[in-house]
Amino acid sequence: VVLPMLCSYMSHWWEHGPENNPPETADSCCTHLTSDHMNSLLGNILKIIYNNLGIDEGAWMKRLAVFSQPIIGKAKGGLLKSHFLPLMEKLRKKAATVLMDEEQMKAEGRGEMSEAELLILDEFTILIRDLYAFYPLLIRFVDYNRAKWLKESNPEAEELFRMVAEVFIFWSKSHNFKREEQNFVVQNEINNMSFLITDTKSKMSKGAVSDQERKKMKRKGDRYSMQTSLIVAALKRLLPVGLNICAPGDQELIALAKIRFSQKDTEDEVREIIRNNLHLQGKLEDPAIRWQMALYKDLPNRSEDTSDPEKTVERVLDIAHVLFYLDQVEHPQRSKKAVWHKLLSKQRKRAVVACFRMAPLYNLPRHRAVNLFLQGYEKSWIETEEHYFEDKLIEDLA
Repeated sequence: VVLPMLCSYMSHWWEHGPENNPPETADSCCTHLTSDHMNSLLGNILKIIYNNLGIDEGAWMKRLAVFSQPIIGKAKGGLLKSHFLPLMEKLRKKAATVLMDEEQMKAEGRGEMSEAELLILDEFTILIRDLYAFYPLLIRFVDYNRAKWLKESNPEAEELFRMVAEVFIFWSKSHNFKREEQNFVVQNEINNMSFLITDTKSKMSKGAVSDQERKKMKRKGDRYSMQTSLIVAALKRLLPVGLNICAPGDQELIALAKIRFSQKDTEDEVREIIRNNLHLQGKLEDPAIRWQMALYKDLPNRSEDTSDPEKTVERVLDIAHVLFYLDQVEHPQRSKKAVWHKLLSKQRKRAVVACFRMAPLYNLPRHRAVNLFLQGYEKSWIETEEHYFEDKLIEDLA
């Protein structure tokens, strides 16, 4: 109740405040509300998300991003280091843990209906919910600050790109991760496009989707696609920041590494290939590339990047990895193989196993409410019978 009211109140009254009026009329403003108040509120919203990551009952979290949209534009760059980075780091660690559990389960070769698989699916569901509470805010924040980050090198923005890229790679590797995101979007009737355009009035709750939109998006595929995934969108928004880390001389190496990834080479093999081909860097005949490299050398904050070969190898490897998986998302038909579709969906499987996991009535702990129910049941049903069941039973047995 309070949060939507505050966000709506601040976004409305800021227009009448001193920051949005000429200096000579600042004293006569009807409100002293400034962007500092909105920045502080957004910081508190990010703290709420941070403190509630991973909780079981967190359906309310997906609404935070909706109410916060109108005030995101007033967020200051300082929130990147103090709030956005710690939150992204926590989500990255959680995603890494869930993916590791999934890979361990696959390595052990457990059956598809196993308890472990159901638990991992539940973990993915919670992870997606947390990501969808944070990513709409992150995407809008990046949109407002990206131009500044590209003009002036920002280590925090580069670190943000690395973490978002890592989560994207986890998502690309895991079929369950993608499936749970699709389920979450469809079940909650989320219109991802509303977060990818600059409309601040967009909504994420069920009531936000108009009847007309609902008719257009009847099928699951209409509502969700990999191209509109917020995990993909966040990476695309930050990709210019990531590419900005590279030198123009890295282009040949990145292209080479990407080709090797597409040929199913392991990460260690690709790393070795990059290391062996470092001599290609800066030896391109293309005049456009050579001009870029000459310009690059004049930048004061980039001189140290090319001095350490190992840093160059890791930088090229990271970018190539991201571009390889992004290419698979953009052109899925290249990597798609003919496979038999499973008849039993993940949701039905989960429902079946949930039935086995439910506690039977005779195992429920005794409670006063149960006793009251039993007394009422006896009075209303058993005592109204013509014969007491005990008498009837003796008669039948005799």
